[in-house]
Parts: sequence; structure tokens; C-alpha cells
Amino acid sequence: MNTKVFASAFAALTIVLATPTVAHASCDGLSGKELKKCEKQAKAQAKADAATTPFVPSELDAVFSHLDGDDNPFATDEYRVRVGSTDIQSIDDFLMSVGKVEATVVMSRYTIDQIQAGDTGSTKTLPKLKEMLEAVPADVEALSTEGAALPDKLQAELTGPDLMKLPKGLTAVSNGVQSATGAGGESAAVLKSLINLMSDPSAAAGAAGEMAMDAANTAAEGAVEDATEAVEGAAEGATEAAEGATEGAREMVEKATDGE
Repeated sequence: MNTKVFASAFAALTIVLATPTVAHASCDGLSGKELKKCEKQAKAQAKADAATTPFVPSELDAVFSHLDGDDNPFATDEYRVRVGSTDIQSIDDFLMSVGKVEATVVMSRYTIDQIQAGDTGSTKTLPKLKEMLEAVPADVEALSTEGAALPDKLQAELTGPDLMKLPKGLTAVSNGVQSATGAGGESAAVLKSLINLMSDPSAAAGAAGEMAMDAANTAAEGAVEDATEAVEGAAEGATEAAEGATEGAREMVEKATDGE
């Protein structure tokens, strides 16, 4: 096998997997450089989407199963969460866990928006979302640790044809760590909004009710911020490890294919 051909294929895979998830519903109204940039991003997004599927709400929790199918908010530009596949089971499981963290934050935003738009039926999911949001920082920290360990684990385990999948897989791991960290950083603000929505100062006993709500907000913010600081450090190390291992994996595959 020609290693130059493999290197080109690897580069193409990296571009697809490294493309940020950015919503571009339309480039209407743009012109010149802005239009070209928008069209380029939209094309890259469409290519990336072709290799992924929207996260299914019921995978987050059964309470959201009514949103499966055509009502799936994760299939929209505004609330998009998509998950890819690398054909390496341990990485695919990792990416699904990353998707669940992202989906927790995005579903919380979606639910808050729906309630503020008058959908009072969505309020029944708020306690579950609060519980899941509070767990996000710990989930992200666990994913960062797992992401840091996966490159060495997979390089030792994979052989033969499976080795060819490793560069793509490790790129996905690196991107997954970054996505999870981003969701973790957003979770504090979303949690605060959700707590505010769950609390009703007008129904509380004057200043005492407002003080109770403020205390709940402060406690939630402090816990999430402390955990997020720890996660960011772990995620940085995990990303560097995954990026270094990706390069090492590519070299391993090229050496393995030199004789073919």
C-alpha cells in the first residue's frame, strides 16, 4: 500500500472529525468573504453530519422518549448534538458518553426555552435535568481521564486491519474530550437558569424566599465552578495525550503498510 495515499486519506478523515459543530441554517444575506466563509463552513458541516447521527433523547433518559423521532431537538441546528462511529467499540462507547454529557446541557437549554415559550408540560422534567446537570462536572472529569488512557490502551490492543482505524479513532477521542469540556463549562450557567426557573420568588415568603433561592444558586455555582477547574486541567492533558498518540498511531500504520 502506498503510504502517501494513506496519509492523504488520514488528512481527509482528520478534517471531517475536527470540524467544529456550528449551526449554519442559511447563508442568505451574506456576501463577499463572509459568504464564502459561510458556504465553506456549511459544506464542512454537511460532510461531518453525513458521518454522524443525531443523539436520541431516550438515550439520555426515558423521560425524554416522547422527543424521539421527528420531534428530536438534537436533529435541529439550534440544539444539535450528533454522535459519530469509528468502528472501534471502546471509542464508540466513549463518544456516546460524550454525547450524553452534551445532550444533558443542550436538553436543559431546550427545556428552559420551551417552558419560557409557554410549554408548562415540560416542567415535569426539570428535577431530572437538575440532577443530571449537577453530575456533569464529575462526568467530564471521568471522560477526560478515560480519554487520556485510551490512546495507549488501543495502540497496545489493536492489530492488523483494526490498526488502520486507529488514527481516525484517536482524532475522535481528542475532539470528544474538547466537546465534553465545552459542555462542562456551559453547564454552570445552564444550571443556574434551570434553578431560577424551578424557584418562584413571587410564591415565596417575601425576602426569605428570595434569600433561599439565592443560596441555592450560589451553592450550585460554587460546586460546578470548583469541579470545572479540575476538569479543565485534566482535559488539557487528555487532549495533548490523544493528539500525540494520533501522530504515533499514524506512524505505526504507515510502517505496517510499507511492505504491502
